[in-house]
Amino acid sequence: MSQAELARRSGLNYQQIGRYEKGSERPSIQSLSALLDGLGFDVYDLANALDQVNDRRATKLPGNPRPAWVAALTQRGLTPDALWGFAMGAFDRGDTAAEADFVASASEAARQLAERAIADAREGLSNVAEQPSDYDQKAKPRRRR
Repeated sequence: MSQAELARRSGLNYQQIGRYEKGSERPSIQSLSALLDGLGFDVYDLANALDQVNDRRATKLPGNPRPAWVAALTQRGLTPDALWGFAMGAFDRGDTAAEADFVASASEAARQLAERAIADAREGLSNVAEQPSDYDQKAKPRRRR
């Protein structure tokens, strides 16, 4: 991949990427994260690669969403009471995998609820106007002369 392509994918300046390649500068955490995103990796991939290179045990990846937990959380909503109940169930087991799965399940439920909210908002706009841009035009008040 060229520096220009990586710059486009990461949102960084290609000249800055060149300085990183030459070793004349080191990327900040934010720039490193953008570079990893541009390459299709994340910090867990980087940590695991570093562990392999240094012959260390691989970093534990985050938990996996449990479908039943995600379904229950999306049905009940992400209220403090619902989260607390699921958290207590996960933490009472003393199982770190269950704890990680709880966090992943809550994140997935939040993502699904956000997608539903966006879809509902778009549907609401389409009932008012043909296109969102039409809605913007109709919503602007006209000045009286």
